Parts: sequence; structure tokens; C-alpha cells
Amino acid sequence: MMKIRLQELESLLPSKKKNKKKQKDDTSIEKNVDVNAVMKEVKHIKDNLSSLEIDWEFDQRKANELYLKKLELAAEEKRKIQEEEIKARKESEQEKPKDSCDVLNDDVEDDEGDLFGGLMGEEEEPTYGTEDANQLNAATSWTIIELSVPQSWKGQYPKDVLADYCKRNSLGKQTYKTTEHGFNTWRSALKIAQDKHPNEPLCFELPEGLATNSRKNAENLIAAYTLFSLDPNTSIYKAIPTVYKDLWLGWLNEKQLKEEGPRIKMDKQRFTFITDLVNNSFIKLNHDDIVSLTYYVMCLDFNLYPSPLTTG
Repeated sequence: MMKIRLQELESLLPSKKKNKKKQKDDTSIEKNVDVNAVMKEVKHIKDNLSSLEIDWEFDQRKANELYLKKLELAAEEKRKIQEEEIKARKESEQEKPKDSCDVLNDDVEDDEGDLFGGLMGEEEEPTYGTEDANQLNAATSWTIIELSVPQSWKGQYPKDVLADYCKRNSLGKQTYKTTEHGFNTWRSALKIAQDKHPNEPLCFELPEGLATNSRKNAENLIAAYTLFSLDPNTSIYKAIPTVYKDLWLGWLNEKQLKEEGPRIKMDKQRFTFITDLVNNSFIKLNHDDIVSLTYYVMCLDFNLYPSPLTTG
């Protein structure tokens, strides 16, 4: 898919930020990648995308849905390959004889754990994000969202936008609880203090099974989801990277379908009832009665007051 290819190419381009660390990274990128060729292909893909979006048959909503599905499939495939590499590496390490120093160190650590484990109390966990990681790992089919952002991005991330939003709307500190549920499988939960109601914080968790591949991405993902939950119809999402914009539009589409679903179902039931009523009447009534009944039912369907109908 062109958008995925565009995202991969943009990540190869050197950053335009002026700092020493970035300049070193950019130098290594330029040595390994033909920057001119990459920029040429990026321009070609952007031109193609622009021409597609101008086409009157182009459906932005369907394109976003397809893009998200492709991202999920690509991330899942990448995660499986990495897990296989880690597994193979661990198996090769287990075959090597363990050094005696390592064995002694392990024994010392175990003794220290027995001596001080009961004395060193852990800090109490917050009440938000109470899901059991082991239970999730065993029972959940993960959907890993790929959230790579081009190095050239200079705008705000969802965490930054959320912090500004909280300041403007009398909301307090944001506290993230981020957990790893497996290799490259991260989730985050969020608690926001309310200045007007200190004892009633707002708590947010991602939908079940949704995760990403790093701690930073997990926190930005829950920040974007929180912004959507607080104000889904705001245009604030336009200030965040494209990959988060696409997620936002997908969530908005799901929300609209859920809200319109009951109305559509009632309309279908009503239409079916009227159709069955007319069909049954055709069997029982003569021609004049059928004309009168059809007229009456049509008036009911369009909320009109039927007037006497004469036939013949």
C-alpha cells in the first residue's frame, strides 16, 4: 500500500532538526541510503496519493480503514519474525554451559531476595489499569498498532496535545501506567486528576487486545485515545502525526456506526412490517380495497393524514 511505503521511506530520510545527535544519525543514514532516490520516490508516491484523493470515486473513510488493517498485518508479521529470532537466540544461549560465577551470583541474589523480600514493601499500585498482565497474555489476541513517525516530524505528539488540552479545561496531572505484555507488546493506562474534584480522577484504558511495540508509543496511543474519548468531534487531532489521525478517523467511524445502528435497524423493521402488511392484504382484498389500503399505508409511512380516497 502506498501510504505504508511512504511512511517507510520518510523514516529513512535525515531529520531537519539542528542538534549534534541528530546530525550524527543523519550522516549514517546518508551513507547507507541514496537520499536523492528516496526523496524522488517519496515525491512520486505523494503525487499519486494526491491524484487519487482528487478522484470523485475516492472514499477517504474506506481508505483509512484499509490503511489501518494493512498496518496491523505488517506489525503482526514483524512481531512474529522478531519473536522467532529471540527464541532462537535464547535456545542457543541455553545450550552453552553456565559459568560458575553466574551460578554464584544467582545464589546470592536468591538469598538476598529471601532475606529482604518480606521487609522491602512495594509501593501500592494505582487503581487504574488494573488488568492482569498474565491473564491478558494468556487469553488475548493482540492487535499491534504500528505508530512509526517520520524523523522529519516537527509537530506535537498526542501526549503534548493532551497536556495542553488538560490545562485549557481545568484538568490536572496526567499519570501513565505502562506495562509490557510480551516482546514488543506494550499497553498503557491513564489517570487524569480533576482540579474541581480531586477525589474523582478520570481513568482511561485502551480497548481489549490493542497494543503497540514500545513504551513511548503506548503512552502516545493512550493519550490519543483519551483525547478522542473526551472530545471525539474536535479538530484537535489534525495537529498530531498522520498515523494517529488515521486511528482517530477509524474510531470516529466506529462510533458513528454504533450510534446510527439502532436507528437503521428500526427503519428496516418498519419497512419489513409495512411490506408484509401490504403483501398479506393483496391476497385477501379486492382491487379497490388494495388501492385504498396502499394509499393509507403510504400516508402512515410519510406521516401524512390520509384523506378519503374514492375509486372507480
